[in-house]
Amino acid sequence: MKRIYTLAALLFIGVSSLSAQNRTAYYELGFGLGTLNYSGDVGTTISSESILNELRPNIAVFGKKHFNSHLAIGLQASYGWIYSEDGNHSHANRGVEFETSMFQINPFVEVSLIPFGKYQLEQKFTIFIKAGGGMLGYDPNPKSAVVYPDDFEIRQNAYGTYNYFGGGGLKFRLNYTTILTVEAYFHGAGTDDLDGVLHLDATEQGANDTYGGVMISLSKAFF
Repeated sequence: MKRIYTLAALLFIGVSSLSAQNRTAYYELGFGLGTLNYSGDVGTTISSESILNELRPNIAVFGKKHFNSHLAIGLQASYGWIYSEDGNHSHANRGVEFETSMFQINPFVEVSLIPFGKYQLEQKFTIFIKAGGGMLGYDPNPKSAVVYPDDFEIRQNAYGTYNYFGGGGLKFRLNYTTILTVEAYFHGAGTDDLDGVLHLDATEQGANDTYGGVMISLSKAFF
């Protein structure tokens, strides 16, 4: 009999927990406009001038399920470009230049550090962090008028790999259901040829390419 009471108590706690979670859960849909900058075999330095010269757009749509006022999971699809040229960095005489379009689909986890949700209407902002990863499709287009070194393989046309990312930022409640988000993000790619070139010499091969940027997004919460 004691065992039955224990099981009943555990079942009651579980059902109560699910009911509470359902009361605090909500969905969020939105879109964002942002930027992308790249770092790799061409983009070898970081300066305000090179960042501004090589800034390219990134657009995104996303959906999230918030389990409570702190934890959410989501899915984001984005399309953008990266660009770089040697003249802005440390190999000015080499003349390599490229532009690459990229499409990503990334599941992610998001954590709000300040409670922000269905029953926190008095809380007008929060700080959040997020992390995830997924699919990266990219189409590099290196400048064709360049005489590339013998140890460079030209990688043109479309390819696919994975990416992972981390980021964070601020959310602001504009009204009962509208949310404005400002965030920064950093991605690592599972390849070293986002720039359309690949070192054949193993001693010259560097780390995989990285990219990142900032984004402003607008979303609607469905309570």
